[in-house]
Parts: sequence; structure tokens; C-alpha cells
Amino acid sequence: MKYLFATFLLFIGGVSYSQTLDSLRLEHMKKTAAPLNSDRPGQTYSANTVGNKALMTQLGLEIGGHRLYSWDISSSSVKGTIDLRYGIGDRFEIGSFISGFSNQINTDLIEDRERNTSSYSLNARYTALSNDRNSLGFLADAAYGTDRQESSMTYSVKALYSVSITKSFSISSNLGFNTSEGSSWGNYTLNLGFPLFDDFGFFAEIYGDFGSDRNQYWIDGGIWYLIGPNVQLDAYFAKGFNNNVQDLYGTLGLTWRLIEPK
Repeated sequence: MKYLFATFLLFIGGVSYSQTLDSLRLEHMKKTAAPLNSDRPGQTYSANTVGNKALMTQLGLEIGGHRLYSWDISSSSVKGTIDLRYGIGDRFEIGSFISGFSNQINTDLIEDRERNTSSYSLNARYTALSNDRNSLGFLADAAYGTDRQESSMTYSVKALYSVSITKSFSISSNLGFNTSEGSSWGNYTLNLGFPLFDDFGFFAEIYGDFGSDRNQYWIDGGIWYLIGPNVQLDAYFAKGFNNNVQDLYGTLGLTWRLIEPK
């Protein structure tokens, strides 16, 4: 896992260097390029799609701990995520999500089979409304998850909404319904965004689950930086209030638009 973390940082560093050179030559494109519409950072999905024939990837690396936060990967939880999004028309997109999770937190509260898990999902997103102030969208997702002993399917639908209050303040929120193996539950997010400049901002967010003994909530906050018209970096920190084993985590993320919308 140490090599995974180091490789991820080197990858981001290399992308940041090359894209920064491009942005110096093409600074004016920041104002004319299509919005990135990334789901990162945070847990709130964007109500807007990536655009017609656009291809985007979103990468994340998460390190978590229990009560006392530590960057020692050998005694922490580590999660890597890869998200691909492709636009079919201006208002519709399809996507896939892959994640791998390894939990090495030293506690008897975790069963051995729960220490290494993975999930794979396919999703579709539709933007029903999008203007300078409001955006409304919907997301449907089917996910396959597995650990060392069992596998399961989870189906989800979410309503996605965002509103720009001022040029420097916006509110985004998701409300979802999920079902898996005979149980169902809801989840929610509320994200407050503060874009200080065209290429930099920060956010604060609350999110959680409710129903089927899943009543729990988290808060997180962090920053994002647009280093070019097609590349964004982010970092944030989260704290849970659920007496969970993993109740603290930090995340580094990258959004990279590989193909711009037509």
C-alpha cells in the first residue's frame, strides 16, 4: 500500500506539472472552456452531465483511521477509486465506478472478511434542468460488491440539485434511495461551495444515511484547484460521528477531462 500511495502522488505531480505549462500558454481558455462539472470533491454528485461526447475520469485516494488520525498506511484504511463518465448528448451520460478498499486498522471490531473489499458499478445520469442559477438532475446506479466470502448487488437512485446564490456561494444537495439484499435505506448530502476565484475554492459538507439501522452522519471540508481547463485537483478531510471503526479520513483527488464536449 505504501507503493500505491507513492505512485499516486507521483502521478498527480506529473500531471500537475504538464498541465500547468499548458495553462500558462492557454490561460484564456479557463474562461471559455466548458464547465468541468466534476463530482469531486466531497460526496455530492453534480446535477450536470459532462457534455456531449465528453469523456472524464475522476480518481481518488482515501486514507482513514479510528479516533486518532495517522498517515501510517500499515495501520490505517486505504481506498482507491476510479470513475469514468461519458456524455451521450448534452443532458445524458453513462458512467462506471471501480473501488478497492483495504482496512488494516488494529481492532477486533473488524472481521477478517471485511478488511479487503471491492465494488464495481454502472450508472446513468440525466440533467432535467440547467441554467445560470439552478440545476436539477437524476442518477441511477447498479453496483456489485464483494469481500473475501460474500458478494451483493446494490441499486440506487438519486435526485441531484444545485443553486448558485451568488458568484462566490452555491448550495448543492443529493437525496437518494438504496436497496440491497432485502434491506433499503436513504442517504443525503448538503454541500456549501465557496469559489473564491475562477480556479480555486473551498467547500463544507454534511452527509449521511438513514433507515435500516444505518443512521449515521459525517462532516467534511476541503479545497479544489483548477490547474487547467480540463484538470482539477482536490483535497479534503472528513469526520464521522457514528462510533464507527473508520471515523476519520483524508482524501486526495484528481479530475481529468480526456475529451472535451462537442
